[in-house]
Amino acid sequence: MTEKLYDLDSYVTEFDATVIDFREKKDFCELVLDRTAFFPEGGGQSSDIGEISGYQVVDVRIKQDEIIHYIAYNSNEDNDNKYTRKTATLNSSGVTDSISESDSAARISDPTITEMFRIGSQVHGRINWGKRFERMQQHSGEHLLSGFVFKQFGYHNTGFHLSDNGTTVDFDGTFTDEDLILIEDTVNKIILKNVPSHIYFPSPGELKNLTYRSKKELEGPVRIVEFSETDNAGSVMSTEGVAVADNYPEPYTNTGSEQNNTIVYDRCACCAPHVMSTIEIGLFKILSAEHFKGGTRMVIACGQRLLNEMRIMQDNVTGISRLLSVKPENTAQGVEKLNDSYKSLKFNMIRIEKELLEMTAAHAEKPVIFLESAETGNVRTAVNSLAQRFDGYCCAFTGNDDRGYNFIITSRDADCTVLLQKMKDELKASGGGSKTMIQGNIKAPRQAVIDLIEVP
Repeated sequence: MTEKLYDLDSYVTEFDATVIDFREKKDFCELVLDRTAFFPEGGGQSSDIGEISGYQVVDVRIKQDEIIHYIAYNSNEDNDNKYTRKTATLNSSGVTDSISESDSAARISDPTITEMFRIGSQVHGRINWGKRFERMQQHSGEHLLSGFVFKQFGYHNTGFHLSDNGTTVDFDGTFTDEDLILIEDTVNKIILKNVPSHIYFPSPGELKNLTYRSKKELEGPVRIVEFSETDNAGSVMSTEGVAVADNYPEPYTNTGSEQNNTIVYDRCACCAPHVMSTIEIGLFKILSAEHFKGGTRMVIACGQRLLNEMRIMQDNVTGISRLLSVKPENTAQGVEKLNDSYKSLKFNMIRIEKELLEMTAAHAEKPVIFLESAETGNVRTAVNSLAQRFDGYCCAFTGNDDRGYNFIITSRDADCTVLLQKMKDELKASGGGSKTMIQGNIKAPRQAVIDLIEVP
């Protein structure tokens, strides 16, 4: 079993280890060490990346207590090594970026990588600290969020996902806008209190008397991540009358050997690395909160990731303000004004289009018209105008030969459903309707449509 260096020290960035297993695959290697600082994918969080002895670690997984480092056939060293090729990337089922068969054959015949990672050899690992710390900020921020939400609202964290694409947290309850502001303010005040984290493995007896958050029953040693502090003054920090920390009621009562003046902000079973103190989380923000499966899905960001998000938002707001010639703080009003103008222009355009189509129908020489595009209501008006002048099928088609056509067809004296069935059989049209009117779409050339409905 691999020793998990990250379990009790999230700040180990480099380490030496012994290879205990090495397996070559077509597009990557599987490396197992006696000890590692690489956190494997788990608990909703993506794995660490980095390098081991100059070769890129593109993913880390844990399978049956075996931590597997997936090594790209790619050396980070600036030399003539024939393994210096593009980095392979992994999805849930394995490597997706393949390398040619000739390259694969060359790798297997070259002893360099097999010698580097032979069983019993010593290797040196280094994690990508930038990514590790950013994820620690997000995950620790999520713990403070979930702990306060449970304490304040009684809602459980039912889902968590942390990757480079974002951080989502699911709760089995809903929140008002005021609730979300309270949550943000409280979490940020806890962060500023510089509350230390405590990571430990309680004994079975201690665990039995310990209350903590966990999504499921756990077997074997349980790793506890706790954010707590001793309140020597016995005071409670409040914001506008709202307590943001006290001796938490269930499930955060102080039990066992804990002192009565310990303030526990969150205590949770967790396998991931965390910050040493809440101040390292930086600022916390709920980017969005939407109804999801009867509860709420929040998208959150902390620290450096939040700063990056705010820069993107600021750039967007600045760009919009320039386009609208308004101050950045007035962009919402500017967009609202633009939207009102758009609605007015659209209304006028539809009115003018309607008049134009009525004129087109009034002067049409045949009971069929083709249009590049038009509002559906106006097309229906046009075919009704045609029906006042022509017997048989009166048709309007919008679109072109490349993307196909939408159609509306009506008749005073013919069964439109008969024509629809013919269009379905011969030109694979789709649609529905009644004897007096049908509509749908068809992917066929204009001339084929004309020939089928036998326009004279």
